[in-house]
Amino acid sequence: MSELSREIGEIWTRLFDHRPFLNGEIKFMLKEFEEKRGDREVENLFSILENLTDIKDTQIERINKSGKTGLPILSEKLMQGLQLCEEIEKDYSQIQQVCKQKRCENQEKRQKEWDQFIDDMNFKCQRIDNTFEEKEEELRDLYADLNHKLNITNNNIKDLNQKNQESSKTCDNIDNSVIKENKMGEEELKTESDKKGSPFLNTCDIDWLYAHINKRRKDGEKDVPFLHVLFEGSHIELPQNEIIIRNPVLEARCVKLRAQQEAREYRKMTKSVDNVRMRFPEDSISYQMKQLNRQLIAIGQFIISIFAGFLFGFRGVEWMVGNLDFGFRLLLGVMCALVIALAEIYFLAKKLNEELNVPETVQLGGPPKFVNEPYFGYKDKTSTNKEHQD
Repeated sequence: MSELSREIGEIWTRLFDHRPFLNGEIKFMLKEFEEKRGDREVENLFSILENLTDIKDTQIERINKSGKTGLPILSEKLMQGLQLCEEIEKDYSQIQQVCKQKRCENQEKRQKEWDQFIDDMNFKCQRIDNTFEEKEEELRDLYADLNHKLNITNNNIKDLNQKNQESSKTCDNIDNSVIKENKMGEEELKTESDKKGSPFLNTCDIDWLYAHINKRRKDGEKDVPFLHVLFEGSHIELPQNEIIIRNPVLEARCVKLRAQQEAREYRKMTKSVDNVRMRFPEDSISYQMKQLNRQLIAIGQFIISIFAGFLFGFRGVEWMVGNLDFGFRLLLGVMCALVIALAEIYFLAKKLNEELNVPETVQLGGPPKFVNEPYFGYKDKTSTNKEHQD
């Protein structure tokens, strides 16, 4: 029973006795505010009191003195600023009124000037229309009289043409070189005009006709027609230019260049589908380096072949035959090296010649359609016999 009562007492103390917890909190508060902070709050309060007393004793009087001295000056400056603002506002209002008056006056002046300008333009246009109508009536009457007076027919023109042919000797002052150049064209035009049955006049005839009309007009004849009236309804026939045949050498060269251009375009177009040319482009650095390596290898092979031939003649013959004289062995080595050098040069030149003679269309996988045909198989269908070809 004693143990049971003791356990029950412990349960009651744990559940309902809060003194240990409160003691711990009290000790923590005391430690926090007394031990750690110490007199910091008290010192702060004393410093605040000192500042307040200092302000109360000294600063208030100083502020009053500075306010008494500075505030009147500030008020005076504010009054001056207000006066300036009022003056500026008055000036601005006056300027606006003056500008409005001037604007109204200018508008009235411009309106008056515009009305006057419109009236003047209407008057001038009316006067121009009247004068134009008067001139038109005068010209109509004049040309009506001329139509009555001018009654020249085709028979009169033929008579003038005959007179012109009879008096063609008056054209001797014209340059003979010009006559020779135009002679063939004029003869052709004459033959065509004779076939058609219409009169034909050349430049000499026109000059004579113009001089004859002027002469008759100077003599006082009034019914003499003008030259342009006589030529109404006629047409001009000019001689054709001589056709110059194009140089065949130039034509062949142009055809060759066109074929080469087509080959380049074909190679450029089919380059992306060719495995060889796609991997080895001509304009890359790797391709140029490979070509350089090929040339260096060929030169090295040439030198090694000559050196091997010299060794064969200098040492190989001695090993096969026996001891020989030094001069004889040297001569054999030089001869063998010379023979091999000539052979290498021959084959190298042959190979280079084959590479150079390969048509441009066949190089690097191009189409062989231009190889066995003249001018690389290109036929210029657009070539004509005209003087110049585009």
